[in-house]
Amino acid sequence: MTAEQTLFLPQGTQLNQYTLGKLLYSNGESAVYAAEDDKGHAFRIREFLPQKMVSRDENSLDLIPSSENQTIYKYSLAAFEELFRPLCCGEENKLEFIQPVEEIFYAHNSVYVVKPALDLPTLQEYAAEKGEAFTWTEAKKRLLPLMNSISRLHEKNVIHLGISPENLYVDGDRLILAGFATL
Repeated sequence: MTAEQTLFLPQGTQLNQYTLGKLLYSNGESAVYAAEDDKGHAFRIREFLPQKMVSRDENSLDLIPSSENQTIYKYSLAAFEELFRPLCCGEENKLEFIQPVEEIFYAHNSVYVVKPALDLPTLQEYAAEKGEAFTWTEAKKRLLPLMNSISRLHEKNVIHLGISPENLYVDGDRLILAGFATL
């Protein structure tokens, strides 16, 4: 197993009521795993995992920041949670057209963000399959409601930092924004 592979949690790891499946992707800031809860519902769990700052203890699975990164790790960990907290846990925090956050918790010296799995194509996949761009009318119908939700995010001091066709999901006539990041 490579050093990079040992950073990621193994399949079957239990986090609260969730069992991790495979690693879906990592981006240097975090890793996203497929997961199921104890009722069989599908979720995506995002683990704060700044790969250049940490190693993972093989026994406890705790993340261990390198000595030169202790302070920045603590700051970045708090910023990661702070990004998702306004989107979490309650109807008052759910915004239409924004992927909801079901739960945030600490374990293994990291923060975990739990979201329902979106079994939808990304805008990039949708456009490739369709073979043509949206008409102005189609784009306006999808983008205006999304922009209203993004404005409400900004009112909560949440900024996405990377909206792209890869993190917009197509749900009929709606676009759903996912893929928030802090680094």
